[in-house]
This record gives sequence, C-alpha cells and structure tokens, in this order.
Amino acid sequence: MREEVDGLTAQIRKLETKSQTLVEMRLEEKIAKEDYDKKYSAIEAELKDLRDQRNEKYEALQGEKSISTRINYFRKAFDHEIQMDEFDRDILESLVDKVVVGAMDEEGNPNPYALTFVFKAGVKFTKEFYEKIANKSDKMEIENLSTYATDDKQLAYTYAPNKAGGGWGMRMLSANGAGAIENNTAYDHEYRVNTDVITSVRIYASDDITPDNRHVSEAAYNNPVKNTATVTISTNGYSKSTEIVMPSGSSQLVWLKWRTPSTSQDVTVHVSVTGNSAARIDGTSRNATLTCRVVDLGLNPPPNPTVIDRNDGFRVPNLPVKAEKTSAHWGIYSSTWIPKWVWHPKWEWESDWDWVSTEDGGYWEDNGSWVDNGKWKDEGSWQFDYTSYTASLTGQMRLTPDSKVPTAQNSTMKSGYGVNINISTTPHTNAPSSHVTSAQNAISYFPEFAYETYWRKLQLMGYGQFQFEENKYSTYRNRVHFTPIWYPDETYRVYTEIIDMWTPDGMLRINLNDDVTIRGDLYQDWHIGPK
Repeated sequence: MREEVDGLTAQIRKLETKSQTLVEMRLEEKIAKEDYDKKYSAIEAELKDLRDQRNEKYEALQGEKSISTRINYFRKAFDHEIQMDEFDRDILESLVDKVVVGAMDEEGNPNPYALTFVFKAGVKFTKEFYEKIANKSDKMEIENLSTYATDDKQLAYTYAPNKAGGGWGMRMLSANGAGAIENNTAYDHEYRVNTDVITSVRIYASDDITPDNRHVSEAAYNNPVKNTATVTISTNGYSKSTEIVMPSGSSQLVWLKWRTPSTSQDVTVHVSVTGNSAARIDGTSRNATLTCRVVDLGLNPPPNPTVIDRNDGFRVPNLPVKAEKTSAHWGIYSSTWIPKWVWHPKWEWESDWDWVSTEDGGYWEDNGSWVDNGKWKDEGSWQFDYTSYTASLTGQMRLTPDSKVPTAQNSTMKSGYGVNINISTTPHTNAPSSHVTSAQNAISYFPEFAYETYWRKLQLMGYGQFQFEENKYSTYRNRVHFTPIWYPDETYRVYTEIIDMWTPDGMLRINLNDDVTIRGDLYQDWHIGPK
C-alpha cells in the first residue's frame, strides 16, 4: 500500500512540474492561450484524479499502520540516515509531540545542529530500549537526551549530525556553516523592517467543511445554514478573515499579507477559527498566538577602508554554505453542490366510487387505482476542487569595477578601488498578487570580513533590481564598495542573499555570487612628477 501511495505521489510531482513549466511558458508567451488553456485543463483534471486516488490509498494505509510500525519507520530513518526527499507532515505529526533544537554532546559542548524528537505518549519504553536506540555514534547518550523523556510517557530521540546544512527542515546558516538555525525557538517567524510579508497557518479538517449543511438532512436541505469555517489573522493593524471549505482529512494554508513596522521589534500575530468545529489550526487548536521578530539589516555596514590598512595573515575564505528555497506550492479548496435528483415513490389508493344499479336496488363500486404520489428529492453532494498555485524565484548577479577605476580592464582591477553590483531577480507564479510578494531585500557579504562581521543591505532600485546604496565615503557618492588596499592578487568574490519573496508556503530565497580579479594595488597608479 505504501508503494502505491509513493507511486501516486511521484506521478503527482511530475504533473505539478509539468504544470509549472506550462505556466512559465505562458508567462513568457511561448505558448498560445488556447493551447495553454487546453493543456492546463487536461493536467489539472489528471492531477485531481491522482490526488483523489492518493487520498483514498493514504486513508487505507493510515488504518493499517500500527504505532509500532510507524516508530520502526522513523527509527530506521534516524539510524541509517535515510534521505527523505519530501517532508511527510502527516506521518511526523502522528508520532512527534515536539522538536527541541540544540543539545550538549558527550564532552559538554553545545551542538546547535542537534534535533531532539519527543514522541507522543501511548507506548511504554524501557531503559534498555532507550539505550539501544540512543547509544549510536552520531546520537546523544541516554543521559543527554531531552528532559522530556520518561520511561512511561514519552520517548525523546536526538539526532545530532556533525555537519552543517541539510537535515530536517531548512536552516539559514551563518558563514561557513558555523551558525544558527533559521527558526529561533523564541520566535515563530523572523521578518525584516519595512517589508511586505505573508504569515500563514495550516488548517486541518476532521470532517467535511461545506458552504452549507443541506447534505445533512431533508430538513436542512429545505432550510440550510452556513457550514463554513472562518479563519481570522490579525497583527500590526492588519486583519483578514478568510472563509474556507475543504473535505474531511485534508488541509490548506490560510494567510495574511501585511507590512512590517519600520523599526526593530517583536510583533504578535493572533489567529482564531470560528464556524465549523471541524476546522483546527495545525489539527489541534481553534486559537493561536505567533511571536514574530522584526529586525533591521541595515545597521552594520563596513567601516571606511584607508590606505594604511593591513591584514598580513589574511587567507581568502570559502563562500558561505546557506540553505535556499527557490519554489513554493500551495492551493485553495472550493466546493460546488452537484445535484442528484432521485424519485421517491409513494403509492396511494385513490378511490373512484360508482353506483351500480341492480334489480333489487344497487351498490357502490370502487373503480379507483393506485397512484404514485411520490416526489423528487435532491440527494446530491458537495464536490470539492483544489486549485494549485506555485511560485519560483531566479536571479542574476554581476560584480564589476567601479566606473571611477582608471586602470580596470574588463573584470580585472587593482585593490583599493571600488566595485559595483547589479542584481536582477525574476519571480514566476500563477497565483494572484494577493498570494505573493516580489523579492524585497538583498544582503551582500565580503571576503575581507570572512563573509560575516559586516555586510551591506542593498537598495531596491525597481521591481526585483538591487544595487549598493550610495557610499558616504565615496567622493562622488557612487554606489560602490571599496576593496581593501591589502587584498592579495586573488579572486575577489562577493556573496549575496536575495530574500523576502513571500508566499503562503513560506519565504523564497536564493544565494548568488560573482567576482572580479585583483592584480596589483592603487599605489601602482600613483607617480611623482615635477611641480
């Protein structure tokens, strides 16, 4: 059964990719609208059929799986580091109560990459069982497991890889993999100041959520009442109430698009669900509070370089290794009533009395007949449709010697002079503008600071276009970054993170880099001449 679900998932992925490609071809006008509409409709129809099949198979699979089978599956994944190409949220949530980020290793050193999975109660585990699963070379020892672990309540299993990147979820690592997890445990989200963002929650349905309740009974059909759920998200003066419908056992994202304040601060997002009681935030709650951190990235620009600066021990560092998210997928359910008129017979005798005369008088005779006094009843049902949306982000970066460099030749220049940056980003989506934002922020890091310590927040020059801000140390107020005079004859490579293209499925971000070649220094352009 699992193989059938995986096979259907693989087919769905291929069709979703095909659908995205078709959308991009239409956006780039490589395909006529008539051909696009025909092919897109065919793909969506096939996708709906495959998703229905997968949902049916998955429900059957869930009924067959025991808790021990699921634990063995996760244990195998942890023990052998099986690569999971697609996050299986339903399976994870059926087992895991919480995930704790960070742990101490055997020598008492903090390991920020350790993830402790605290499993839900329901099975009693012995100390021997803990020792069997915990005492691995890349796992924490039993005494270092989360304090949530108790023999008779919950199992805590810590996964502590020794390398940066990858793993469960997406990390925003600092330079050279030495830094932090993207989602700080103190905050649900981190945003930048003066930025359009999208905060979303996932709503699960334990029963059909429909426009009205006409399907419940004949009385309800004749006098239906609203049967939707309403999700209200509010923060920072923004609020949106979204009415939703969806089939039992499904989920969808609901979101608020809003703009962050102009100063660094903590912001609280309030979420509530009203109406149909089958709708729950993350399948558990009708109310939630999210704590968001708003930061200002423009407060740490590099200092002014001077001609007497030195750094004799400098070695060109490696580029940072940071996670990217270049595509997003989400969708919205809608519902339509599909009538099914069924005749309900009601046979009744209708009398037709006639007087029959005889020689001795007469009698009444009923010459009636059976008549069907039934009626038509609508035994239809709600049909759910799912509209899929996708978004992706691409970009290009170009680093060039500044126009004021007198001896630059193409991309080769002397140290001490400035460089310019030009970045263009292109979002692709089939969603309405209310679902997405463009890329709004870019941050550049430099090799002389080991791609950390200092950075430049780029200025948005137009839709998806970024350059350096005007440099206050530039005589001409150019949009320039000055290379240090001491930089060796090497490749000078600038690394830039393009962030804050928001979708209901999270933030899209890409990492770009480009370089110039340093040969000599600006002292070589000086000469002594007669007065």
